[in-house]
Order: sequence, then C-alpha cells, then structure tokens
Amino acid sequence: MINTISLTSFKAFGLPVEFNLDGKSMLAYGENGSGKSSLYEALRLFFYQDRILAGLKKEGQAGEITEADKQNFLRGFNNQIIKADFELKVNGVKREAFPMDDNATYMLCNQNVQVGDVLRAGDFLKDITMPSMDVNAFFRDNLDTLLQNINKAVHDDFKENFTVSFADVYYTLKIEDATRGVSPEKDYRQFLNEAKLHLVALLLFFETVKLHKASLPEGKDKLLVLDDIVTSLDATNRIFLVNYLVRDFSDCQIVLLTHNVSFFNMAHLKLSNAIDGIPDKWKEYNIYESIDDSKAYSYNTMKDAKAILAEYTATTNREEAGNQIRRRFEAVMYELAKLVLVDCFEDSGNLLARMIDKNKPIYIHKQGDTVYTSRDLVDTIINTVVGDDADHDKLTIITAEIEKYKKDVEIEKVKNILRELKMFQKVVLHQLSHSTGAMATFTDKEIRHSIELLKYFENHVKSFRHTNIYGM
Repeated sequence: MINTISLTSFKAFGLPVEFNLDGKSMLAYGENGSGKSSLYEALRLFFYQDRILAGLKKEGQAGEITEADKQNFLRGFNNQIIKADFELKVNGVKREAFPMDDNATYMLCNQNVQVGDVLRAGDFLKDITMPSMDVNAFFRDNLDTLLQNINKAVHDDFKENFTVSFADVYYTLKIEDATRGVSPEKDYRQFLNEAKLHLVALLLFFETVKLHKASLPEGKDKLLVLDDIVTSLDATNRIFLVNYLVRDFSDCQIVLLTHNVSFFNMAHLKLSNAIDGIPDKWKEYNIYESIDDSKAYSYNTMKDAKAILAEYTATTNREEAGNQIRRRFEAVMYELAKLVLVDCFEDSGNLLARMIDKNKPIYIHKQGDTVYTSRDLVDTIINTVVGDDADHDKLTIITAEIEKYKKDVEIEKVKNILRELKMFQKVVLHQLSHSTGAMATFTDKEIRHSIELLKYFENHVKSFRHTNIYGM
C-alpha cells in the first residue's frame, strides 16, 4: 500500500510536497490549475514510465526512440520555475527501487471517459492506464459476465432503465431503452444525454477492473487512481458512484481527485459517516495554488489552534507559531470556501478579502441540522420566478429569501472573527511566517489572541462541516 507520495519540481509542484496516506485511501479537492492533475500525472509516470516511453514513437517516424528523446520527454514534466529535474518517490523510494511486481495500479481521468459518436469497448480499454492485458482475449473469456455486471450496476446501483450490449468485432457500444424508444440500431447520442453515456464509460472501466483484479495473485496491492471522473454525471449518480466505489472497491486503495466542490462535500459526508464504519480508511487533502506554486494540506491531520497554543507555550518559538497559525488559518478558510462554494481558487489574501467584504455577502443559511448554500438560494429564486402563484409578490419573496441568507447569524459570527484576524495579519500571516530580515513587531499577547481567534474560527467552520448539507 502507499504510505507517502513525494513530489519535487514536478509540473505544478515546485517546492517539495508530500502526501501522507498511511495506507489509507485519499479524497482530494483542487481547482483546475491547482496541481491536482499534476499529482495524477506523477502517479501515472511513476507506475507506467516504461510503457509511456515505449509508446513515444510516432506513426511513420523513422528509427528508434533514443535515450536523448526519452530524457527530453521526461524534462517536459519539470516545474518551469524551479527548472530542476523532477523527483518522484512513493513510500520514500524512487520508482527504480519500488516493488512494482507487488502492485497493480488502475488509472482513469476525465479525458478517458469523454464519449464520442461511437464507443468501441476494445479501443477504450486499450487507451486506459492499467496493468497489461490481452483485450481481445479478455472479451472472449469475459464478455457475457462483463455485460451482465455492467447492466446489473446500471439497473440496481444507478437506477437507470437502459441496457448495454456490444456489437461487431470492435465491441461497439449499443444501448437499448424501451422507455425512450432507443434500440441497438439507432444512434444512442440522439436519445441519451452526455451524463448517461459518461456513466456507461465509467462502468465499462470499473467492471473491467473488478474482473481483472479478481484474477490477480493473492496479496497483491491494488491502487485505483481517479481524476475528475464525475464532471458530466448527474448529481444523483455522483452519490450512487461513491456508494458503488466504497462497496465494490473496498479491497483497493483509492486516490479520488476532483475539482467539483459539491461532489467533494457530498463524498466527504459519505466517507466521514461513522455509521458506515469507513472514516478511518480515508484521508482528505486540499490542493491549491499559492504564489506560483502548488501546495497541499490534510485538514484533519494539521495542528489545530489548541495544539499550536500548547506547543507555543512549551517552546515560545514565535516564528514557528506564526508559520503554524498562517497555515492553519489558510486551511480553515479554504474549508469554509468549499462549504459555501465561494472563490475556492483564490489565493489566501484574496479569499480573506472576499469573505469580509460587506458588498460581497456569503450566501449561506443554517437552519437546525441543515446548511443551505448559494445553490439552494438560486434554486429557490428560479422556482419562485417560474412558479404560477400569481397571488404573491415574487420580488418580495425573493428579496426576503436573500436577506435571510445575508443576515444569517452563524456566518456573521465567522465574518466578525475574520475581520479581527485581519488586523493581526501583518503579525501572524506575514512577519512571523515570512522572514524579512527585520525584527518583527509582535508581542506574546498578540500571538495568544491570534490563536484564540483561530480557535473560534475553527469551531464555527467545524459546525458547518459536521452539519448535513445534502439531507443525506
């Protein structure tokens, strides 16, 4: 199993970054451009570098790929600011020393599941990054079982009506849906939307992986790496997908990467549900861009305000306390941003300014055990506008609903804390955590008060994180 993933000077990651998984699965959120896909590419290159290099030869190209060609290709992964050769390590070792024979890695990204006018299952599987297999032999030996399993998942797990089959020697996808008049002889794209076709491609991959990993020798580690695979899925099917992964891939270590904040929040609720008995099997990470570099943190394993205060009290190391407060403060802000779906892509300075700007309210409303976000507000506005109730002033209803969100007591408490923390920004978030060569002007009282404010901020955000946003 993977315990650590270390990257230095690899694509978006310039400075060294390490993901500590301790053998657990990982759910990671990162906006486009944050470095999320760089992590996916790093794992792909680590486990499949030989195959990738072997496939460099272009059609019609004369001669063999030289060692210089391979090195030039690999340098293309170097971080463009650091400009040093990248270094990748898993469990503290480079790929040359890693026991590859003990591992089977299956990888899928959003690009793999973009369905065109025709989906040929044979070509689809040949383009997937997974352990080598004879695709034709696989279909010959497993076609009936594969189709049976895909259709069972379609009907039972995802509650869809269509049925999948394959035709011709290319195993071209055919779909039949009597409720929509779709038959195998017709172009499925005329009858099914992108989300349904995306689901079929996902299930073709997952059910193939299930059959393949069942044939592996006992004791072999199985890693499933998924990058942004839910982009065009229906919201309901995203929930079903998490349930499906947790149930049918419990024998795999999973790295699930997404830039969809609502999917991350929904998956977080499922994976942190103690009733299902799975919280201790997953770690959550946030990947973000900060001053031309990508960084990552695991919120639940960072030192919180209480731990920071205890360490500071014991050591009185104010510079280290400043670093820890800054990192934790940024992390809590990003956690709040994910929950309220606000500007998660911003750097910490802009995000803080956005959250305390009186002219840019945060649309969130807490009522009992449920948190309503800007998505719910938009839904309410749309339903009011298109509704046929002529007896009420729709503008008055919408205005009242907006005011309810803007004046939410809980979010106002958070904004007041943030405004006060901003007064200490030069002390906590700059002077103590960034060496300027000059003596920092701070006092012990300011450090302790900043930690106290951080604790209040943590507690409020924690109350949102532990509240049922989706009524699940």
